[in-house]
Amino acid sequence: MSAQILNILKDNTTAVDASKDKIEEIAEKRKALQAQRKKLTGELRNENRKRQRIRKRSQYLTDEDLVDVLAMRKNKKTQAQAKASAKASAKEKRDGAA
Repeated sequence: MSAQILNILKDNTTAVDASKDKIEEIAEKRKALQAQRKKLTGELRNENRKRQRIRKRSQYLTDEDLVDVLAMRKNKKTQAQAKASAKASAKEKRDGAA
């Protein structure tokens, strides 16, 4: 009878150890998620602050200044697209020759 009790206790100990490992694993995941959430919250706050600073500065710009800014943005975007398409076509030529 004592052998049966020892076997039951041994089986329970194994189950408790497995459960303990699972709890530790979940706790680690939770800690990682909390750190990720904290990082994302900080990034969101920084982006909002950046946006507010830009809006505040843009209040003092004239209409012509704002039109110039939009034209510069459009020109920069066009240049980036041209550069990307040139790079892609050069890669296609290189890959096609190989």
